[in-house]
Amino acid sequence: MTSTQRRNGWTLIVEDEPHQARALSRLLCSEFEVRVAATVREALEVIASNGTVRLVLTDMSLPGGRQKYGGLDVLDYVVDRLPDVPCAAVTGILDPCLDELLAERRTPMLPKPIGRATLDPLIDRALAFPIRSERLALHVIARVRGAHLTPVQRAVLCWLVAGRERADFCALHGTLASTFDWHVDELRKKFDGRPRIEALVGSLLREVIEPPRRRGG
Repeated sequence: MTSTQRRNGWTLIVEDEPHQARALSRLLCSEFEVRVAATVREALEVIASNGTVRLVLTDMSLPGGRQKYGGLDVLDYVVDRLPDVPCAAVTGILDPCLDELLAERRTPMLPKPIGRATLDPLIDRALAFPIRSERLALHVIARVRGAHLTPVQRAVLCWLVAGRERADFCALHGTLASTFDWHVDELRKKFDGRPRIEALVGSLLREVIEPPRRRGG
């Protein structure tokens, strides 16, 4: 990963056709780390487990969706939980009904094939917002000496850092609330026995997002 990618964070491409996913990745990889999902469920899991995404580009004809156009499930998830994250529908479908559904979600449609100039406004929007949860989670993990987090613990930690609801995590992952709470308790133990992991997260939030200003700087 380049220094630019580390600084700018990651974007998600949801596309079940590999050649289309590769084409979109090439347009974004100079600014962002690019992650790809091929189904609705995979996309939601990637978002939930990896902190705040900077930009989401999704095809509309995706497997595993509850709606006629599976890409709408991805958009609904992002718009509801991460309203500041720019999204776009990348599709070759010509359907007036789909146009209306995207307009309701205030989501632009980008007809395939697309070029870099088409993406530039979305990239500018994505870079205008600071990275929060993923960078913060990495700082939290780095502070815990000898703590080896499982993938589930990392997902729970990112969820907590992003300020998301336990009920949403449980619904997405099919997890009981008691299981979520158990993972939180395990995280507390790994974080030097702090009584509340939220206190550490809040302290690091102020440090990472609003670092102290240097005098005379």
